[in-house]
Amino acid sequence: MASKLGPEERETVLLISAADKYWDCFTNDPRSVAKLKKRGYNPRQDHQGYFSCRIPKKKITIRRPDEVTASSNATDVLLNALEGSRSLN
Repeated sequence: MASKLGPEERETVLLISAADKYWDCFTNDPRSVAKLKKRGYNPRQDHQGYFSCRIPKKKITIRRPDEVTASSNATDVLLNALEGSRSLN
């Protein structure tokens, strides 16, 4: 998609109601379209150049701003490193 819009004009909108099981995603941002395709979604383009697709509700989470997540493997590595540094002191 050749976009003539500036970065501040390209947008991605996610919509959902309490009764829905899917997020409706609308975008005219080429990077968002590429990410959706990379993750297996098939965004369809309308006559105005916008892309849209439906994403299952479980696939999008809203987290607290300060929340940091790590995989269990990464957590184990960090804990082992901390234990090793404590034994040196």
